[in-house]
Amino acid sequence: MSFMNIRLLAFTMGLFLVIAGCGQSYNPARDKDCNGCDLNGADLAGVTLDGAHLRGASLIEADLASADLSRANLLDANLNGANLSRAILRGANLTGAILRGADLNGAYLTRANLTDTYLNQANLSRADLSGANLTGADLMGADLTGSNLRGANLDGVIGADFSGARNVPHKYRKY
Repeated sequence: MSFMNIRLLAFTMGLFLVIAGCGQSYNPARDKDCNGCDLNGADLAGVTLDGAHLRGASLIEADLASADLSRANLLDANLNGANLSRAILRGANLTGAILRGADLNGAYLTRANLTDTYLNQANLSRADLSGANLTGADLMGADLTGSNLRGANLDGVIGADFSGARNVPHKYRKY
């Protein structure tokens, strides 16, 4: 094979890997559309992913502390054990996402869609969940101490202990 053919083959393989989403590191400024990406353990602390498309992405143990994920599509994403402390998730779609054991301490989840989300054992202390849709969410063992639930839809929530939460809708309060 000639030198030119080898260079062409190398260029073609590199282009294929870029198109396939492999062989390069994730760049949040460039890669807002990363559906199904493997970002396990990624250090994305403080990044802006406003409006990002991360449907079905795997973000297990990822560090997203103080990241801006407003209006992000995280439908069916796996955020098992992720650090989302102080993250901004206003209006984000987390339907069916797995957030088992995730740290959402002080996170902003106003108007977020958390329908059928797995939040068991998650730290939601001091999280702002005002206006969030938590229909059918699994909150077994989740820490809701000091979280704001003003106007949140809690229909069908599984295993939640709202005793330390603030602004719990009347029908979910225990007297």
